[in-house]
Amino acid sequence: MKTVSLLSVLMIAVCLVGCQDSELATCQQEREALQEQVTEKDNQISTLKAENVEIQTKAMESIATIMQKQAKRNDQLKDSIAEKIQQVKDLEEKVASLEIELENLKNLYENATATIGSLEKEKQALAKKINDIQKAALSPVK
Repeated sequence: MKTVSLLSVLMIAVCLVGCQDSELATCQQEREALQEQVTEKDNQISTLKAENVEIQTKAMESIATIMQKQAKRNDQLKDSIAEKIQQVKDLEEKVASLEIELENLKNLYENATATIGSLEKEKQALAKKINDIQKAALSPVK
């Protein structure tokens, strides 16, 4: 590697020594022009890097804002879900209570129906007694 570098330096030196002054001046001008182009490109690269950093920063800020909004929305949805779950539990308890009340009312109805049936039989028995008494009262005594 050192040999290749040394040979390259020697070849450049031989070429430069062999050049005439006008060629040397032209080469130096070309070198300066190329150096200016390199400097200009370096400046462009620096500018582009700065713009890239700025764009990345804005993108990260936008992403962070979106994530914060989404986190807030998620919290709201969690709260809403918790509230709805509680409402469902409350309604289930109310339904269970109403089912018990309905069962009690059915039992009361059945008891009332049985009582009505019993009273109806008593009424018929009393009606028959009244009828019998009326017949006995209207019939001549022997």
